[in-house]
Amino acid sequence: MTSLLSIVVLVLLAYTGSRFILKWKIQNTFLKSIAFTGIIYITLGYLLSSKALNIVTVEITEQLKIVFALVLGWAGFLIGLQTKFSGLKRFPVKYYRYSALGFLIGFAVTFLLLYGILNKWLLYTIDFHSLLILSLAGAVTSPIMVAVVVRDHRVQARLSHLLQFNAAFDNLLGVLMIGIIVLANAFLVQDSVYLTVLHGIIVLAVSIVAAGIYASLTKEKISAEENFLYVIGLLLFVVGSALYFGMSILLASMIFGIVTANISGDTRRLYQNIQQLEKPMYILLLIFAGLNLHLDVNYTLLFLFFLVHIFAKLIAEYTANYSLGREERHEGWLGFGNIGMGGLSLAIILDFNLIYGGPFPELLLIIITALFFQDGIALQYLEKRLIKEK
Repeated sequence: MTSLLSIVVLVLLAYTGSRFILKWKIQNTFLKSIAFTGIIYITLGYLLSSKALNIVTVEITEQLKIVFALVLGWAGFLIGLQTKFSGLKRFPVKYYRYSALGFLIGFAVTFLLLYGILNKWLLYTIDFHSLLILSLAGAVTSPIMVAVVVRDHRVQARLSHLLQFNAAFDNLLGVLMIGIIVLANAFLVQDSVYLTVLHGIIVLAVSIVAAGIYASLTKEKISAEENFLYVIGLLLFVVGSALYFGMSILLASMIFGIVTANISGDTRRLYQNIQQLEKPMYILLLIFAGLNLHLDVNYTLLFLFFLVHIFAKLIAEYTANYSLGREERHEGWLGFGNIGMGGLSLAIILDFNLIYGGPFPELLLIIITALFFQDGIALQYLEKRLIKEK
């Protein structure tokens, strides 16, 4: 199969799959977990890869690198496009405090426990930055599980508002953190600190300039097709610069989205026009994860992460909730509702692998396994908790 034919086949699979997901409204929680965690498409990607049927060979996967980088860029751009500074004021301060504390505590506890247990007890060596990325991928929360419960059961907004905000805000924090970790790693890898700083400035400048160009091009009314082409063209520019200079694709594209949202006019129309591509792009991300999946994993590490991550998330939720104070504290304990990770956790691992060539390939299987089981647990818990309070 040629690279061009591979792109056509993958896009068709993504589009068909997105239509299927939109129509799949089923009551069984286990089947919902299969549908919305995307394990089907990850498995499909693995079957197509060189490790199974070899339909998409290693050479073709390498040639499609920029396409998959664009998919990652799309994820970062959508997160940024929803971050309008004027709209941030409408959320209470306690929401930001709750989400930031939960994210940071979850990240720190996961990292410290994994580092301590692996190095002191199991004597298992893992690259320091890989361990940071693994812990970071576990710190984000899945937004889709809350959305599924709200959609299927018409849960009142006040019951799900905090969870929805938390999933959106800590996704933004997750992208910011991977950018910082990648930049810190670049300082260690590069011989020249000045060169690393220059590369970071260039990528930042490209993201900001791209947003300025988009704002200039869309001053006059344009069609939805032209709008889409402008976004894709400029996003390719941003993604290409991040990939070339070894910086985070997710962060560069998120900055492009944030600046676009805040200097352009009404970006609501833009978001509505391109949102329909969110599910096909997500499916492409899942297939990409499958193509890069390695099954030769240390299962002790996998099981350890599963336990440590759940423990860290529960500690983070309890601490964040308790810190709000008696009057501001939300009623009840959300507990397992926040243990789901969602697609951004995969995107974080893939972003890291694209930059460094997969220095620790088993991270992907660890996250995929934890994502499937923990998102399923989160979904079941949220259905019981939120429906009970309707």
